[in-house]
Amino acid sequence: MSSRSPALKILYGSETGNAQDVAETLWNDARYRNIPAEVYSFSDYAVQNLNNEHCVVFVISTSGQGEMPASVRCNWRILCCKTLPENLLHDVHVAVLGLGDSTYQKYNFAAKKLYRRLSQLGPSFLMELTLADDQHELGIEGTYELFRDELFQQMWKIDLYPVTYERNVL
Repeated sequence: MSSRSPALKILYGSETGNAQDVAETLWNDARYRNIPAEVYSFSDYAVQNLNNEHCVVFVISTSGQGEMPASVRCNWRILCCKTLPENLLHDVHVAVLGLGDSTYQKYNFAAKKLYRRLSQLGPSFLMELTLADDQHELGIEGTYELFRDELFQQMWKIDLYPVTYERNVL
């Protein structure tokens, strides 16, 4: 029996580096809140270990015409294997943040596909799929900040990680 990793895993899939930047920002924001966190490119992570994780956040961009970024494709094929059990991720808390541009027809298609597939593997979603849009007046950052705040609130609400820092109260 393997033990669960206590660290928040942040996995990103990126073509141009946007998802990596957001994932690293989330990693810094987690560490600021004393949440143990690790960030990996999806291609550098052994997806077979997902069921051993405590909490995983996916940050994923859409490539080309609705395709997965190249760094995701190998692990994506593994995740799509029909022999994976429906309860594979039943003890894993998950969130997905998609990065895209709504001027494209297949806006955030990779994140939508990933979220749909993960939902078939039975995780506990911390929140609904969040889609960040380059066309937002504040860009991706506008959605990211809302995502980050809700993510940490949900983690604290279900006691995934203790609140161990002083939050500013207005």
